Amino acid sequence: ITLGLGLFLFIRRCNILSLNIRYSTGIALWTAISGIIGARLFFLIQNIGYTFNNPSILFEINGATVSFGVYLGGIAGFLGYCKIHKIVPWQYMDTLASVIGLGPMIGRLACFVNGCDYGTLSNLPWSVRFPHGSYPFLDQVGRGLISPMADLALSVHPVQLYGCRKGLILFIVFSYLWKKRFFKPGILFF
Repeated sequence: ITLGLGLFLFIRRCNILSLNIRYSTGIALWTAISGIIGARLFFLIQNIGYTFNNPSILFEINGATVSFGVYLGGIAGFLGYCKIHKIVPWQYMDTLASVIGLGPMIGRLACFVNGCDYGTLSNLPWSVRFPHGSYPFLDQVGRGLISPMADLALSVHPVQLYGCRKGLILFIVFSYLWKKRFFKPGILFF
């Protein structure tokens, strides 16, 4: 969902600026594919010891990924496409910046639903408790904080929802700045 929505909005916004549709589509695809590859490679490199001890992880289609890998891989694909096609990237980069908040917004919502990337223990009114068998539950059992027979994990900060909120704010602010064109091309991205 995130990828499809991001690609659609990027191409649509490039079209609004009368940027070349062929190039904007190429950039979108190269950025997306490179981002997916980067996310997986970043995880494998970050867990290099585990990767060497369990080489079958290289062939997992639904394997773990890391957000920073998406950003680094995506930028590499973006710039690679622009270099190959001799495209001045600045307006495309600003357009990418206007939609990039969708990634953390939708991605962190998915993390919340999955229960991964959870926060520390919390007694705040908005803290959440994950169900039996979830990542926080298993972690808390492993640390001896709760019984394996408990129904729910202890309350934790919903850091995934904090990230979701951050992504929404980035999307709104950068969309506004992109639309108003306050900056010279390239500045909004950086």
